[in-house]
Amino acid sequence: MKKTIDIPESPRWNMVEDIADHLLLLLDVTIPVNPLEVLQSFSCRVYTYQELAEQCDMRVSDVCDEFDSDDGGLWYNTKTQEYIVAYNHSVCPEGRIRWTLAHELGHIALGHLEDFPQTRLSNFTVTPEELKVLDQEANKFASEVLAPTVLLFGLADKAQNYTEEFYYALSRDVFHLSCQAALYRAKSISARQSIIAKKLRHLPPYAETYFSPYIDQYAWIASQTAASSTWLHSFSAEFSQTSKASISRNGGI
Repeated sequence: MKKTIDIPESPRWNMVEDIADHLLLLLDVTIPVNPLEVLQSFSCRVYTYQELAEQCDMRVSDVCDEFDSDDGGLWYNTKTQEYIVAYNHSVCPEGRIRWTLAHELGHIALGHLEDFPQTRLSNFTVTPEELKVLDQEANKFASEVLAPTVLLFGLADKAQNYTEEFYYALSRDVFHLSCQAALYRAKSISARQSIIAKKLRHLPPYAETYFSPYIDQYAWIASQTAASSTWLHSFSAEFSQTSKASISRNGGI
């Protein structure tokens, strides 16, 4: 029987990042990542909310209520050891759907429904604080899988542009993140640049072999560092608007 552990009191950021990177390397996933294909490689059963609603003779709104989410949800059958992922296909933009699928993939890859006795369906006793930690870890996993730190910082280093705006543009154009996810990623990378730089100096050879071709593939971005560059300028207004909206939602924080 698999040994269970307690839900951590705070997110295990480094562990989550390492597991996400290891998954990309293990499966040799193509960038930009298609989280639906990765889930299917895990032999997960994936349904849209619309498919479940039709099969169960329900409304989509009822499915949302069942999963307690308008975006998506996850279920684990302990008897068959099978995961079922459901997502709302009508949610826009597409980047939001990709994030939802990557988030649920995070819960699977991090063992959130297997490692902790509190998350068993037969004894679901997760507190709001514990659920917040698990969701933070799944969000961190999603961000790392969809826009790997190694690639974001590697491209910024090649271009010698370490601004939030540049990371935002990369996240939107190269990694196809939604506006909000791109802003979250840009701020996260920008705040940890010195730590990331030290970590990348000791990147294992097998990881370099995987990530290097992608840095070379997008090397053209290195010429787009000037504030007047058409490529970077095309994301400037959007970055500014998304930042202002984020500040407004967070009460100026």
